[in-house]
Amino acid sequence: MEKLTYGIIGLGHIAEKAYLKAAGYAAGAELIAVCDKDKSRLALADGLGVSTYSNYGDMIAKEKPDFIVALTPHNEYHDIIKAAARRGIGVFKEKPLGRDLKEAKRFVALAEKNEIKLGVGLQRRFSSLNRNFESMKNAISGIFFVEGKYTMHVDNPGEGWRGQKSLAGGGCIIDMGYHMLDMLIWYFGMPEYVHAYISTAAMPKTNYDAEDTALVSFKYGNGAYGSVTISRYYYPKTEYVKAVGNNFVGALERESAELINKDGRVVKRMDYKYDMVNLAAVQIDNFCRLIKGDKNAVDLIPDNLRVMSLIDAIYASANKGRYVKVNHAGV
Repeated sequence: MEKLTYGIIGLGHIAEKAYLKAAGYAAGAELIAVCDKDKSRLALADGLGVSTYSNYGDMIAKEKPDFIVALTPHNEYHDIIKAAARRGIGVFKEKPLGRDLKEAKRFVALAEKNEIKLGVGLQRRFSSLNRNFESMKNAISGIFFVEGKYTMHVDNPGEGWRGQKSLAGGGCIIDMGYHMLDMLIWYFGMPEYVHAYISTAAMPKTNYDAEDTALVSFKYGNGAYGSVTISRYYYPKTEYVKAVGNNFVGALERESAELINKDGRVVKRMDYKYDMVNLAAVQIDNFCRLIKGDKNAVDLIPDNLRVMSLIDAIYASANKGRYVKVNHAGV
């Protein structure tokens, strides 16, 4: 089957660690060009045999790829999606879908109007461990509490565009927390209410307004409760989801999952090697199938809209200082 062609826009951390390396593993696509406005970053593509650009408009016009992979600061996505959509070029982008739900819906509408495919990177959705945790979770009866935690340490959480809410849309919640919130929705559904506390207190003498740390509690329609802690300054690096029921606790980490009984004994365990490069390649191949109309391809835009709706409710709760009802309508 003929491969689709694509170009990468933005050669930052995720491009260097995953998407450039994935170019040789995506069976359904051929990388033909890369672009970064910082010309020094273009050297990362040396040896790939692709064209290089410092202006994405030039790349799109000259190369005419079937789709682009956009890996830029969040405030740049609107113009990139618009430029690609005008030429009928699909867009696969890094999370979040938008800086808020309103912008996310605009991106979806823009894609639909121009009849292009839009995709968002959610690599855990394509991890066999994360998929298999669904069956492990189903063995837990009467889940009454869920817990998530995703923390890492960066020396200065206010540095660069990620520290400015107007550019990023928010801090740890909409950035790294996006993956955690997606997993909680995936496994346990949308909560009915959220109550959130957010902080920029990790470095009080630094000028930034995008939260470095957040604590969010959930109330579900079935009577269950939950909480999640997210931080870009809290160390050590931690990532887990736990589901507590009346017979087992299910515990999912990045490279393992366990089912634990009331005595604390592990009755089932799954191990996994987390591979960013492979997951990037798998997502690119899935997006190619989506463009080609393959019914088995996974379209995660509805899921991304649910994540954005939850994020909007979290920020609203933090601003109002009280529980906020999550909007389930239209997502």
